[in-house]
Amino acid sequence: MWNWPVGVAVSALLVLCAALGSVTVGGAARPDGDGGVGASALGVGPRTQGGGGAAQATAIWEFWVTTAAHLAGAAGTNWRTDLEVHNWGGTQVSFTVELLKRDQANTSPQSRTYSLGPGQAVRYNDLVSSMFSFSGAAAIKVSSTYDSLIVTSRTFNDQPGGTYGQFVRGRPLAEAVGPGEQGRVIHLTHNRSTTSGYRTNLLFVNATTASMQLNIDLYTAAGAYLGRLQRTLSGYEYKQIDKAFEGVTGSDVADGYAVFSSPTSGAYFFAGASVIDNRTGDAVFVPHEKVLGGTPPPPTPSPTATTPPSGSYGPITFATGVNSSTGAPINPGTSFAYGLTRLYGIWPWSGITPNTAFRYDWYRNGTSIGGGNSTLPYASGVAWQWTDGSPLPVGTYQLVIKVNNAVVVQGQCQIVGGSTPTPTATSTPPPTPGTGSLAFRLTWNGTNDLDLYVKEPNGTTIYYSNKGPTSTGGRLDVDCNAGCDPARMCSSPIENVFWPTGGAPTGTYEFWVDWYKTCSGPTPTNFTLTVYVNGAVAQTYTGSLNGVDSQHYTYTLGGGGGGGGTNLTMVTPSGWSGCVVCNYREVNPPVYEFLSIYYTTHVYWAVQNTGSSAITGPVKFGFFRDGTQFFTINYPNSSGWPVGGVLGFHYALDTGSYISAGTHTFMVKADVDNAYAETNESDNTCSTTKEWTTIVFSPPDEVGGTLPLSDETEDLPMVRPEELLVVDQGELPRPPKV
Repeated sequence: MWNWPVGVAVSALLVLCAALGSVTVGGAARPDGDGGVGASALGVGPRTQGGGGAAQATAIWEFWVTTAAHLAGAAGTNWRTDLEVHNWGGTQVSFTVELLKRDQANTSPQSRTYSLGPGQAVRYNDLVSSMFSFSGAAAIKVSSTYDSLIVTSRTFNDQPGGTYGQFVRGRPLAEAVGPGEQGRVIHLTHNRSTTSGYRTNLLFVNATTASMQLNIDLYTAAGAYLGRLQRTLSGYEYKQIDKAFEGVTGSDVADGYAVFSSPTSGAYFFAGASVIDNRTGDAVFVPHEKVLGGTPPPPTPSPTATTPPSGSYGPITFATGVNSSTGAPINPGTSFAYGLTRLYGIWPWSGITPNTAFRYDWYRNGTSIGGGNSTLPYASGVAWQWTDGSPLPVGTYQLVIKVNNAVVVQGQCQIVGGSTPTPTATSTPPPTPGTGSLAFRLTWNGTNDLDLYVKEPNGTTIYYSNKGPTSTGGRLDVDCNAGCDPARMCSSPIENVFWPTGGAPTGTYEFWVDWYKTCSGPTPTNFTLTVYVNGAVAQTYTGSLNGVDSQHYTYTLGGGGGGGGTNLTMVTPSGWSGCVVCNYREVNPPVYEFLSIYYTTHVYWAVQNTGSSAITGPVKFGFFRDGTQFFTINYPNSSGWPVGGVLGFHYALDTGSYISAGTHTFMVKADVDNAYAETNESDNTCSTTKEWTTIVFSPPDEVGGTLPLSDETEDLPMVRPEELLVVDQGELPRPPKV
């Protein structure tokens, strides 16, 4: 028999309703055993006498799914969410599902309303797409005037070989973190490598219609404070911080935790983390555990410095802005009027070892308000840190910089009453990006902060937190719109990773775009990725992002590493009718006889390595029809291609799929992806213009056959069709699949 305990569960709900104002409560407590009060672990509401049916509540019962997705993520992951709703009562109920999209206010969200019979359950597969026709990340809110619902979900990485998933239950609003409370998320790990270990993404959603500020303090398992992340959330806004630990430390975190809290009066929110295996894409969801009145552990005492830091640091200049191209302060001073929302500390360094690690800490009136760890990538330069507020409170602010646990420079300023000088947000041209022997360049429209990631063949990833130079010389030299800082905005945003001339190693590079932060738009944001080899465009990809990462692309740099010595030249062997020959049947030596759209087009071409070095990597060939590439094939070149070597190639093309009746110019291009920095880029193509008819032979057995091999070509090595791998086919070239 289930009965309400006298005055306990009901009064608890009424108090919470009053605190939330217009926000109503879901997931009431229910009696446990013979009258003891226990919270429902699955968000099940109170039952009527005998459990015969659901009691229609006067409040709206809400269940919050902290994360859901229909998107492509990092490292080739492909995220989908299934939602399940169960009605355990004896009465048919109606409920509403709302989509709370990432990085935007959701006070008027998309919604769908459904009915569910007693004792029934329903599953909505891939609901973000199937229910709302949306691609991206979001939180889900399920609400009903009935209390008899259980809500669960599974968010999973959908791969051809199977799925890896995480269970996320719908949490009642009574489990939200409120005023004076903390949400603690433990069991977190982060590794900087993208091919081993784990990464931690933090997830959180505002459970009210009012704007709120969220503080996220990150710690190691030993209680060492790493730093604070801050976010402002609009009403019902969902946000996600990918690879969150990289925002406060440049080191791996084997075991850590996050403490979520809000200084905003009346704020309620849900939080959690997704810890993802970088090798498999398998994820586990860790929800927040609510702590009433918890406090962070005291800061870890700094150990005595064992190695005196070398070089020169400082002094620190405080300012309301910074020029991202020069590091020059904007509106510098030692006293600032109240109303400032961001304060910068800007300082130079020189005479150090590149990639020196340092720590920065901000204090207000002697109390720590945040900090983090970073590196100084070059021997000299200018660094800056900032602290944010809405606005920053009046007080004395201090910035302290440590190297090897020793203070190398510190400074202080004040924010006092009065009017605040507001810097003019200027959009400056980006610095000239480097090109060298190999460059990956990201360009986009608008003010959002996108980041370029490039993983070298040796596994090192170059990005904003590891700018280089790496051991191979690769470096990120341009980083526009960083952190949505008005002083670092570029009129034409660029991020650029390049290697000096002759320095790029051979092998396969992986590169992609990360959506770091939504600034003022536009959403979606269009982007272009361009690969340059020796200053020439080798590959170009375009796309559009809406708060998520792009797919991952690959580029293989062949022999010579961009240093020259390689050249592929189309040639005409003795007895051939051209350097490219198309015919309706196999012939030797290759000559043109006849073509029809109803018969296979046998394509022959010959190429010589006229460079000064052997080619050891694969070579791609492109087929072009009237100037448009429609087919790409790969020659593995497993035996190597010596200097002076001539190879003949033969491929049987399905004519009807790619060529229409009429006269066409058919061209073959060697090294179509510019994987090799050839000494002459103008001699690797050859074309032939022929008519493809609609003639059909009769009888059919007269078609085909092979002419005898002539003595003139019997010594030319021929690569047969079965030795060539189809890379891409279609009306236009497409990015390689990953």
